[in-house]
Amino acid sequence: MSDFLVSTRYARALLKLFKDDMAGAKAQLEPLSAISSLFEEPSIKRVLISPVMPTSLKTDVLAYALEKSNADDQLRAFVKGVVKAGRVPVLELLHETFSGMLNDREGVVHATVVSAVELSDAEITELTEGLKKSSSDNIVAKQTVDESILGGFIVKIGNSQLDLSLKTKIEAMAKNAIC
Repeated sequence: MSDFLVSTRYARALLKLFKDDMAGAKAQLEPLSAISSLFEEPSIKRVLISPVMPTSLKTDVLAYALEKSNADDQLRAFVKGVVKAGRVPVLELLHETFSGMLNDREGVVHATVVSAVELSDAEITELTEGLKKSSSDNIVAKQTVDESILGGFIVKIGNSQLDLSLKTKIEAMAKNAIC
């Protein structure tokens, strides 16, 4: 079974620990992020995913990260259970999966707005308000700049993309002119 599927199961279990306590569930994001960041360091990742490394060492490394990020006792016990079950590699994806589940529960959708120049906060707000009219979701936009699109913008939400860039329009006109 893929790590993503297993991570999804563990994220659901963690979400059940906090039932209707969304504030408590959200408080787990920082400690889970700290754990995920451990996997970005190659030497630490090798220790955590190695089947020959002692479980006590893995528990100590993770406990240190949880302590530094002020994790609560429920999360500490949860992570200890994951280690005991031999599923430490799942922790690498747990933050992303758990965060996605919290967003789904609250109806939050993350969008990426790509533009040729940096947009003002007012322009981003206006764009997200326009997107909200066609969706019941609460859209949170993150902006990136890509000068190669020449003008306009591209909005990416999940697997969907709205491309209103000048580059795409010029390419479409050129393609139609050749045919």
